[in-house]
Amino acid sequence: MIPPPHEEEEWLQQLGIPLERHSNGQYQSPGDPGRRSSVTMAEGRILAGIVMGTNVLEIGTGLGVSTLCMAMTAHRVYTVDPAEWVERVKLPKNVGRFKHIDEIDFRFSVAFIDGEHDGPSVSRDIDDALRFLTGPSPLVIFHDTNQDPVLAEVDKRAWR
Repeated sequence: MIPPPHEEEEWLQQLGIPLERHSNGQYQSPGDPGRRSSVTMAEGRILAGIVMGTNVLEIGTGLGVSTLCMAMTAHRVYTVDPAEWVERVKLPKNVGRFKHIDEIDFRFSVAFIDGEHDGPSVSRDIDDALRFLTGPSPLVIFHDTNQDPVLAEVDKRAWR
């Protein structure tokens, strides 16, 4: 269960990495050479509500904040991130960690995409996610669509 806001910082310590919360609600880790930023805890709560009881494909582990939030309610989360630094992040037992998408041999009803934010990477992540989605109403969730390259690639697709 995701804790109330006054207990979030302590709860996130289970990731095993130092985190600093910024004024926009996102976290960064001073030890991360890529200076990634995470979802906010408000976004994490929304993700947890959406993925309840499902198997989730996450593209872009980053700091593990979204991974941890989804793992609280999902049946299982399979997260993909090739960055060496990500191996330091401690994740719950219902999370499978992969360096490359082609290591996965499973189907998902939900995909959460928060990988690199340049156009070619976003396009590749969308293609990868679509390869693994199944079911009557598969769902793709994007983070950082406020960034032009991400939004441009999302808008190129026919989602209806």
